[in-house]
Amino acid sequence: MKKYKYYLIVVFIIMITPILIKTFKTKHNVNYKVNKYAINEKFYKDGKNHIYELIIKKDNKIFSYVLNKNMKKTSKIISKIKEYKDGDLTCIMPSYKIKNKKELLCFRDDMQISNYYLKDDENYNNILKQANINIEEEKDEKITKYKKIEVYNNILDGENYYIWNYNGVIVSNNKDINYYKFIDHDLYDNVMAIATRRYYVLFDNSSVNGINKIYYYDSKRKKVSSFEIEDTLSKDSYINGYFKDLVYVTDKRNKLQYEINIKKGEATIVGNEEKLYTKIVNGNKIMFNKSDYFMENQIFNYIDNISMKEIPIEKYYYLNNTAYYTYDNYFYRILDGGNKELLFEMSDIDDWYVVDRNILVLKEGVLYAYNENGLNKIIFSNELKYNHNNIYKLGK
Repeated sequence: MKKYKYYLIVVFIIMITPILIKTFKTKHNVNYKVNKYAINEKFYKDGKNHIYELIIKKDNKIFSYVLNKNMKKTSKIISKIKEYKDGDLTCIMPSYKIKNKKELLCFRDDMQISNYYLKDDENYNNILKQANINIEEEKDEKITKYKKIEVYNNILDGENYYIWNYNGVIVSNNKDINYYKFIDHDLYDNVMAIATRRYYVLFDNSSVNGINKIYYYDSKRKKVSSFEIEDTLSKDSYINGYFKDLVYVTDKRNKLQYEINIKKGEATIVGNEEKLYTKIVNGNKIMFNKSDYFMENQIFNYIDNISMKEIPIEKYYYLNNTAYYTYDNYFYRILDGGNKELLFEMSDIDDWYVVDRNILVLKEGVLYAYNENGLNKIIFSNELKYNHNNIYKLGK
């Protein structure tokens, strides 16, 4: 009888082990081959998101992309790859173990080219027919007017766009638009604000004595609150960025760096004469001594005045294992280990930066977002033509 019980326990353990491994699995990195294509597949969880970073190689062609889809933590998700050619354009279409929509990855000359950039390309449209892919018709552009701004129906689920309205913030998402007042006076210049995944945060720097009050909008509670910090930040302070909803601020005059916990209403010194200063790039902490840190403003995920392969680049962002940069009016991205991908072209822009995997571009008062749906208008504000520094934000 004891042997029988022992046997049942062993069988149970053997049966339950794969389930437990999959339940608690948080990442994998595997290499495999499909149809003569070499594939590197990295999986990890980013909050509730299931992220697959995929690099597919054959001969001199490298295709790379990110799949944000719950594939039940499956490993080696690509089961088949079809290849199509028309003229000088080569496209592949991966198929998956778990059903997913048909999508092409395309390569021309020495780079990958986005489907958005190719949408009017004759070769690309011929390949769409070969692959039996029907492109969804562009939806009618609907505009909602609210407090002197115009909001387009292109906002994705889970996104909150913020426009600072001088004494409060307009919050736009794909469900509604609302205004939340923060302060009783108007704040036009030197706006110190940041949007994390959950919060829109404003440092009230209107007093000549410095900053000791912080306002924030909580997107979960849909409520504005505030708190005061013990130390007064000097007027010569700036926001580094955020990491896991913790906001980092540097006081240049006093040579201090603070970590602001919005949820707890606390400010903690994390950089001073005794402690190294922190910059976060791609989720990793880079530590600086005092002299190196204060040579320039340290903005998370952003590197200024660099060159890559002898190409001068004015702005360069690196986050989520991906580099984003512009050159000669073209926007590119490169996933680690992959090749550069041409995304879109836009000239005479006023500003741009990256949030998560969204590229925000401002031109002539129109805020655009480039994401999995291509490049789309999000918000128009006439004020953004004249004042855009720290005025528009995206939280998600």
